[in-house]
Amino acid sequence: MAVELGNKNGSIGLLVTLNLLEFETMSMPSAVYGVLMFFFGFLLTLYGRKYIPQPSPATA
Repeated sequence: MAVELGNKNGSIGLLVTLNLLEFETMSMPSAVYGVLMFFFGFLLTLYGRKYIPQPSPATA
């Protein structure tokens, strides 16, 4: 779900800056974010799987 939201945020940023404002320079942060979000999301996933303890199953 987070990747989907990241894609939407990058797309909306590009839509607003290129179509509504017609200012190409302002679209650069959205374009960079759209590429780098996958890298940082992957790193965060690796960190979470390695260092955050998983809950133990409840015994009934």
